[in-house]
Amino acid sequence: MEGELCKLPEIIAICKKYKVYTYLDEAHSIGAVGKIGRGVCELLGVDPADVDVMMGTFTKSFGSCGGYIAGSKELIQYLKYTCPAHLYATSISPPVAQQIISAIEVILGGDGSSRGAQKLA
Repeated sequence: MEGELCKLPEIIAICKKYKVYTYLDEAHSIGAVGKIGRGVCELLGVDPADVDVMMGTFTKSFGSCGGYIAGSKELIQYLKYTCPAHLYATSISPPVAQQIISAIEVILGGDGSSRGAQKLA
């Protein structure tokens, strides 16, 4: 939140060496850093497939609510069955989903403007 970035390529190398998971918190970077707003992996040239778990929020750059967890199919299935936050939460509503989609379109320039690129710069 204070603008610090981790040394992700080095962290990935250590995680691979010792066979441990990498969990990347993109809450303050997704939609805000990288050439087209894809976050820390894009900015630092890391293959997102090398990150085991990615977490982000739709409240910052997307002006919406909710968030996401991304990972392998097995991991997501495990979380769906065991995570209390998932068990007691509700799905996002259609207007919230549309806000997220609209924000992504602006960030990527799909709205025909350069507002997203200007904000990223």
